[in-house]
Amino acid sequence: MASSSSGGEDHHNMFLSLQQIDEDKTNHASDKTMNVVSTSTNSTNNNEPTVIEYSPISCDGCRVNHRRCDRTKPSCHGCSLRGMTCKYSTNYKRRAKPVINNSIKHEDVTILDYYFSGFKIMERKELEQFLISHYKSNNSSSYNKEMNEMAALYYSIKASCECQMGNIEKSEKSAKQAKDYLSKVFDSHSSTRVAITYLNMCFYEWWFERLDVSKFYFQILLFYKQNLIVENCTTTKLLISLIQILECAIFNVEKSMDLYPLSFERFLEILPDTFTYFMDDCKDEYNDCYQILKHPHLIDSSNCMELNTFVQTLISECKNYEDETFGKSDTITMYYEIIKNGTTLGILSKYATVTPMVEFTLDRCAKSIVKLISNPNVIILPIEILTHVSVAAEYHYKKTQQQQPSGIVFPKDSRVSNYVEMLKIELKTYKLFASRYKIVKRYYYEGIFKTIDEYLLHQSQNI
Repeated sequence: MASSSSGGEDHHNMFLSLQQIDEDKTNHASDKTMNVVSTSTNSTNNNEPTVIEYSPISCDGCRVNHRRCDRTKPSCHGCSLRGMTCKYSTNYKRRAKPVINNSIKHEDVTILDYYFSGFKIMERKELEQFLISHYKSNNSSSYNKEMNEMAALYYSIKASCECQMGNIEKSEKSAKQAKDYLSKVFDSHSSTRVAITYLNMCFYEWWFERLDVSKFYFQILLFYKQNLIVENCTTTKLLISLIQILECAIFNVEKSMDLYPLSFERFLEILPDTFTYFMDDCKDEYNDCYQILKHPHLIDSSNCMELNTFVQTLISECKNYEDETFGKSDTITMYYEIIKNGTTLGILSKYATVTPMVEFTLDRCAKSIVKLISNPNVIILPIEILTHVSVAAEYHYKKTQQQQPSGIVFPKDSRVSNYVEMLKIELKTYKLFASRYKIVKRYYYEGIFKTIDEYLLHQSQNI
C-alpha cells in the first residue's frame, strides 16, 4: 500500500509539474541566447547568483509535441521531467509573431522604413497609428470613412514600395486592395489622403505601362488640384507640386494625354515649373535664364556657364527647402547630387570649344554619376534619374569612340577600358529599373542604352 501510495503521489506531483509548464507565460523574444541571473536556494552560498541560460527558440521535443517550453539550457524543465534528451536546433527559422501590445508587424515595418527612406508625403506616425487600429479590427467592412481613406492610402504606398523592391506579385495584390478601399471613398473630393492615394496609383499604373488607367487617375487628380485647400499645409503644397510634375513632365494635357519624352531637353524646359514651386519670387530676377531654359536650343557657348550657375543654385535651394521641411535623407541627397551633376554635364557640353578646365568638369560630373548610381538604393529614386544617367552614358560612350578606332578591341589596361567599365554600370542601372518598371524601356531603350548594349555585346564577342 505504501508503495502504491507513493507511486500515486509521485504521479500526482509530476502532473502538477507538467501543468505548471503549460501555464508558464514566459516569452523570450530575443533572437540571441539570453542569460538571466537569479539566486539559487540550493547554492552553498545564498549570496552567489546562478546564471540561467535560455535559448531564443523552444526545444525540438516541445515543438514537435506542441508543449510550452521554458527554453532553459542545457535541458528544458519539460524534457528533464520526462527523462528525454533536450535538443535545440540551430537552423530553425522562427515564424513571424502576431501583433502584441500595439506593435507593428515586421512586414509593415519594412514597408514604412523603405517608404520613409525616400520621397515621403505623409507622416510616419499617422500610418503607424492606422496599422495598429487595422490589426485590432477583425472586420474591415465596418470601417468608417477615415479608416477606409487610410487603408486605401497605406496599400497604395505598400504597392509602390513592393514594386520598387522587386516583389511584383505582392505589389499587384496590394494595389488591388488599395483600389478596393478607394472605391469606398472615391467621392471624398477634398480629402488629401484620397488625393495622395490617386497620385500613388497613377504612378503605379504608369510604371506598368497601363496608360489608360494611369490617365484616368491623372484626370481625377486634376479635379482634386482645383478643390484642395492649400493654406499653409506643407503636405498639400507638396501634393499639388507633384500633380504639376505629372502635368508638365509626363502627360500632355493639350494633346490627348500623350506622353512627354523624358529627355534632358524636356527636363530643362520644365525645370522652372517643377523646381520653383516654392520659390516664385526669383522668376522676375532671373527672367533671362528662365526663358533660355524654356527654349533649350538657345543654350550655347555664350550663356551655358551662367545658365549652369543659375540652375545649380536653383537645385541647391530646392534641396535645402526639402531638408528643412521633411528632414535630411541620404536618398534625397543622392537624387539631388545625380541631377546636379547631370545638368552640369548636359549644359556645359554645349560649349563649341571645350577647354581643359571644362573637360575636367565634365569628366568629374560623369564619374560622380557613376559612383552615385553604384549605390544599391538607387532603385528607390524616381525613374527620371535615368535621364541624367543617359547624359553621363553618352559622354562615356563618346569618349570610347574618340580614343578607340572602330572595330578595335580595347586593352584591359587602357584608359578606354575605364570608360567601358562605367558604361557597364550605367547600362546595369538602366536594366535594374527596366526589371521593375515596364515603362522604362518605352522611354529609354531606343536611345543611348541600346547603343551601349550593342557596343558591349560586340566587345565581348571579339575578346
